[in-house]
Amino acid sequence: MTNMINSQKFDIFLSHNSKDKGTVRSLARALESQGIRVWLDEEQLIPGKPWQEALEKVLQDVNSAAILIGNDGLGPWETPEMRVCLLEFVSRELPVIPILLPGAPEKPDIPAFLKLFTWVDLREGLTEVGITRIKSGVLGVAPVAMLTLPSMAGNVTATTISSESETTRKLIVKLMNQLFRYALKEFIKSLEVKNM
Repeated sequence: MTNMINSQKFDIFLSHNSKDKGTVRSLARALESQGIRVWLDEEQLIPGKPWQEALEKVLQDVNSAAILIGNDGLGPWETPEMRVCLLEFVSRELPVIPILLPGAPEKPDIPAFLKLFTWVDLREGLTEVGITRIKSGVLGVAPVAMLTLPSMAGNVTATTISSESETTRKLIVKLMNQLFRYALKEFIKSLEVKNM
């Protein structure tokens, strides 16, 4: 059983304050409905086993990490998790996505190094746009590409990309970005024609 759980590859690790657990559960369900494999402590930690070791393992293997900030800020274990995520960013370019949860203050206290990363604002709720922004961070594509090209973006899930080789994944991301740039150029051209 331990090997089965530990051998799974997850798309995103949700680092959070336990005071935000209800919102975090809802966020996990919303991401899973988009094909994102979520690592959430209460669902993956095995009773009777040291949980710190499990956290170390998943943080070395996960495809991305979200640092969730709610009304009470970072939790006591969230700060060390965040620091490990930042180290993983330095060593293997792990995407680290700061997320402001519903109820987060207008001016949240965000650690200096975390401020360097593009964040997602969910203070207005778990909206489709917010979930899509998180998904784009997991997949490594621009959010606009996913919002403007829903028929294509809807078919690309973290599962389909991460099941391919790294070379194939990079090719898919490159093609999605090229397609996005082409669609954006065409959109700008259409605006220029309308303004003539």
